[in-house]
Amino acid sequence: MNTTLSSSLPAFLGQEESLVLLRERFSAELEKQGYSTEKGKTIDEYASAFSDSNTAPTSAKALQKRVGGDFRRVAIAFKILRKATKPTTIVRNKALWFVDSEQRLTSALQAEMSIVWKAFDGEVQQLVSAHTQESLKQIDELEKENKELVEFIDELQKQIRQTDSQSQKCNELENKLAQSEQVASDYRSRIDHQQQKLDTLLLVNQELVVERARAKMLDEHIASLTRDKERLQEHNTKLIESLTSSHPDWYFGDLSDADPSLSKEFHVDDGVEN
Repeated sequence: MNTTLSSSLPAFLGQEESLVLLRERFSAELEKQGYSTEKGKTIDEYASAFSDSNTAPTSAKALQKRVGGDFRRVAIAFKILRKATKPTTIVRNKALWFVDSEQRLTSALQAEMSIVWKAFDGEVQQLVSAHTQESLKQIDELEKENKELVEFIDELQKQIRQTDSQSQKCNELENKLAQSEQVASDYRSRIDHQQQKLDTLLLVNQELVVERARAKMLDEHIASLTRDKERLQEHNTKLIESLTSSHPDWYFGDLSDADPSLSKEFHVDDGVEN
């Protein structure tokens, strides 16, 4: 690469070392940004725009307008050249009279500043001490509040855990309640069915009681009729015996199984024949 000084460079860039450094910086920045170091305008071309400090471009856009090229390369070149062409302040040694005055003023000022510093430092130390005590007090209060806050958080977390546990138990109880309600519903259905059967049985039982009462009445009536029959049979037997003894020539046959009622030919009334 040619490192010969370009005649278009500004006077304060008129050193081969400076030009090489600018080229290296420009190439390094292009590589860093991912741009080609071979294609496009060179730093020498952009530096030519700074040959006159009075007409030098003040922005990357102005540099691009004057020299051309891709704006991204122009921006990199402008940044490097603007920094390189910035005037350097010339530093000169102080004059003896200025040094002497400076020393006297410095001595007097140091003495005065020592007094001011002692007073200021005393006040500062007092303020620092007061603020330190206040800060320590606030720190103690904050630590106490923090401890209470931690305890409160622990209590809240404990309550949350208890709430979660209670919620879980509540859900379990709700499930059990739903199951119990289902079982109760089944039992109610069974009870209703059994109640219907019971009502039917009670009705049948009532009818059975009535029939039993009727049967008892019939049994009593039959017993009464049986007694009446026996009484009538006994009466007929006695009557026949009486008639037979009174009229030996009459024949009545075997009336032991006959109807207890008298024949049409006879009407018995206290053992008297009609």
